[in-house]
Amino acid sequence: MSYERLIAEHALIDAALARLEALVAAAVPDIPAVIIGLADLSNELAHHLAHEDSFIYPRLIQGRNPQARRVAERFVEDFDELRGAWNLYLREWTSDCIAGDWEIFRIETGTMIVRLAQRVKAENALLYAEALRTGAVPLRDQRAA
Repeated sequence: MSYERLIAEHALIDAALARLEALVAAAVPDIPAVIIGLADLSNELAHHLAHEDSFIYPRLIQGRNPQARRVAERFVEDFDELRGAWNLYLREWTSDCIAGDWEIFRIETGTMIVRLAQRVKAENALLYAEALRTGAVPLRDQRAA
């Protein structure tokens, strides 16, 4: 796992957020496309979080650098709330609910998109920079020679 790979995964999440944002900008819903957009974003998030939860956070929290530990612990705490909100959002917004209340779905989705995009930006600027600075992650993946 490298800084380069983590940033690439964030780019995929950002792209999924942009696709979902474009879908909810429509006045008339395309429910199947929205469901696919939500599934794509969920898959990107799950894939990425598996890497963070198993690699980045343990290395920073168990490392010797107290500043890195504090940064990682704060990110873990903050994300616990966001993860709960995301899971609740996904449970509540079924295809029937989306079709039945498109305007509220658009508002709540817009809010969730902003929260997730802010999280990605904060991880890029703070968490990954700290992981790179402390040596918890290399800049690039090691390539087979």
